[in-house]
Amino acid sequence: MGQTVTDYSLKKQLANPKKTYFIDNAIVHKLGFNSSGNYGRLLENLVFIELKRRAYEVFYHTDQTECDFVIRQANQIVQAIQVCYTLNNETRNREMKGLLDAMNSYNLYKGLIITTDREEEIEVGDKQISIVPVWKWLLPQKM
Repeated sequence: MGQTVTDYSLKKQLANPKKTYFIDNAIVHKLGFNSSGNYGRLLENLVFIELKRRAYEVFYHTDQTECDFVIRQANQIVQAIQVCYTLNNETRNREMKGLLDAMNSYNLYKGLIITTDREEEIEVGDKQISIVPVWKWLLPQKM
């Protein structure tokens, strides 16, 4: 029915709660977890489903702040991703902070924020952050 994601750090896996995702967003609606404020959670669930479809090893990061997803390949974190429904002034700082925390922890130069309402490229110091609308991110990847 669902999949559980834990922090990349084994030590943190033991101490932190697990995040659970449903394999299909329709199940969330069927079970009645569809309050009007749940769009961000549904979007995060959608991104998780796609990451698993792409056969990525998916974890989340939590240290100073939380980053929704970190992707591991060959025992190394290669990507950090934040997901938020709308990127307004209130959510922008929180999402950037979590993403930058993960990027700094794993020495990543590029980060990604997936949202519904924006597309832009941002430089923060020596870091590059791509903000991409979910519809564009879901398009098939070029080989």
